[in-house]
This record gives sequence, C-alpha cells and structure tokens, in this order.
Amino acid sequence: MTAKQITREVSGVTYICDKCGEEIKYDFFHPNPCCVCKRHFHAVKCDPGRHVDGGGGDSPDVYCGQCWAIGEPFRKRIEENEQTIDREREGWYKLARESVK
Repeated sequence: MTAKQITREVSGVTYICDKCGEEIKYDFFHPNPCCVCKRHFHAVKCDPGRHVDGGGGDSPDVYCGQCWAIGEPFRKRIEENEQTIDREREGWYKLARESVK
C-alpha cells in the first residue's frame, strides 16, 4: 500500500475588538459577541460590565455592559411576567388534573 501525504490550507476567522480595534485571542471557543448589539469586546480589558447568562444551554448568552445596563428595567418586567405565566400555568394544570379524576 502506498501512503499519500495530504496537505491543505486551513484558514481561520479573526475577531477584532469593536472598542480598541485589537485582535481578540482565543483558544478553543470563539469569542461570543453581545447577543443584542453583536459587537465583540475583550471581555475584561474593554468590557468589564459584561454579563454571561448561562441559561443551562451549550452556548450562553453574552451581553456587553452597555446593553446589560440598558436592559435592567426590561429584565425586571420580564421576570414579573414570567412569574405570572408560571402561576397561570400552575392553575391550569391543577384544574385539569382535578377534572380528570
């Protein structure tokens, strides 16, 4: 059997910080942009207010400090509405379970 050597050119993606203009170095995972404004930042150096919301998924939501701060009153209202939705769902399920017996 004859062995063949296969070579190919591999190109990568370069991420540039939208604040300082420098390349963002990363090891394995590419740097996530802000999920609202889509900008990339050096996490510590250029965006110390950055927030990562794990949410239990494989790819966490990342918010830049500015978008996170703007969203504060909205997040409060969203949380209140989610609690209301949870209470309504519990009432619905309880009534449905009781009527099936």
